[in-house]
Amino acid sequence: MKADHLELTIWDALKPAGREDVARAVSRKHPQFEFQEIRPQAQGDQAHHIAFFDWRGIEFALLPGSEAVLGYDPRRSP
Repeated sequence: MKADHLELTIWDALKPAGREDVARAVSRKHPQFEFQEIRPQAQGDQAHHIAFFDWRGIEFALLPGSEAVLGYDPRRSP
C-alpha cells in the first residue's frame, strides 16, 4: 500500500496489521519520526485508530484524511 496518499476510508478499513504496515512505511520514508504505536481514539461520534510517532521527544499523530485547510475564515462561520 502506498503510504504517501491514503484516505481515511481506506485507513479505517485496514486490519490492525495493515495500519501498522502503513505507519512503519511512513517512518521508513521519514526516519526522523519514529513509529511508536497505534491507539484507538474517539471524539464525539467519530472513532478511529491513530498512529503515533516520536520526534525528539515530541509526540505526533497521523490520521489519514483528505485535504485540510487551516485558519479561520469568518465568511464561512455559521
